[in-house]
Amino acid sequence: MYHTLPADLYREILRTGDSLDIPVVGHIPFDVDLKETLALNQYSLEHVDLRPISMNIPLASREEMIGKSKKWMCPTLVVYRNLQRSPDDPSTQIQYEQYVDKATGKFWKYRRRKYDDVFAQKKKMALGIFNHGARIITGTDCLN
Repeated sequence: MYHTLPADLYREILRTGDSLDIPVVGHIPFDVDLKETLALNQYSLEHVDLRPISMNIPLASREEMIGKSKKWMCPTLVVYRNLQRSPDDPSTQIQYEQYVDKATGKFWKYRRRKYDDVFAQKKKMALGIFNHGARIITGTDCLN
């Protein structure tokens, strides 16, 4: 599941997964509300705090909502730690860019430069979600 899916396709994938008893994991599409996603049967959520999803809801409230949903959450700490350690390492950029479209590559390049303390923010967010009962998955859907 990726963030660029149209909302109707996202919902259909979840319905199909349910009908076949196949857990659906991944990103929340940009045009789907967090409350809706948490009410649906998406098994795990990738990098929820990063995406422009339900930005009208304060981060602390989103943490609580995700935690209380008991869904699995992957905050992708490894990626941010590695990018923060060596944001200018060309091998990191080249390896990642060969697997993603240009828009996603730009997104990551922007994120590396915008937040110097993003790893600390991610750890704090993961702890906030965990403290509300979420289940945390370590790992990533990205190169590291």
